Amino acid sequence: MNRQFRSFYISVMNCAYGKNECPHAWKDFSAGVVPRAFSPCKSNTAKILVVAKNPGHPLQEETIYYKGKKGDDLLKAQEGWDNERCKTIKTTKDKSFKYHKNLRRYLRYFLDLSKKLETYEEYQNNYVQGYENEISKQVAFTNLFKCSTEYEQERINDASFSICYRKYFSEEIKLINPKSILALGNEVAKFLEKQQLAVPVVTIKHPSYFYRRADEYDILRKKKAELTNILKP
Repeated sequence: MNRQFRSFYISVMNCAYGKNECPHAWKDFSAGVVPRAFSPCKSNTAKILVVAKNPGHPLQEETIYYKGKKGDDLLKAQEGWDNERCKTIKTTKDKSFKYHKNLRRYLRYFLDLSKKLETYEEYQNNYVQGYENEISKQVAFTNLFKCSTEYEQERINDASFSICYRKYFSEEIKLINPKSILALGNEVAKFLEKQQLAVPVVTIKHPSYFYRRADEYDILRKKKAELTNILKP
């Protein structure tokens, strides 16, 4: 990660806004509940910026990385967790990884890194750590709202989204300069559409939820065509 990105993401992870400024934010540095779950593209030039709503609840083994840390140490901790997560994704049965696996399955298809749209089971069985590296050369990941919420399914209102948008996301867009945005779910898509961004936005169902098997291929084939049209030279 280059110096400019490091400086920006260190400020994100160390955000001092509390409940008064962000009523939806759940933040506890001493317990390892911190703003997180983002990564710029390894090439520093992203074809796609994936934008989710916000980080879910941190896993117990994840909070160990963050507990009591501040400053640059927090960003190093997230990088350490990302490396550990990639090592365990093939063998873990933790349902919390379903989102991660399903999203990468879609991205491999959209970017022509797989010959076909694999089923979830095929992706799981075929997974190698190189998959993550292939994707990260073309894709950046972030969340519109940078903090977890106390209730995992909690809706975040536009006022709270707007705080993160003004404080961080608008600068993040400029830094990453993606060719397209892949919005995960309608909450994110509706908010971004109101901002009238210069970057085209394509929306898919949040990857924690599966499309009906009979409909999945047709829906994602159209999404791929939409992205391909945006990304063509």
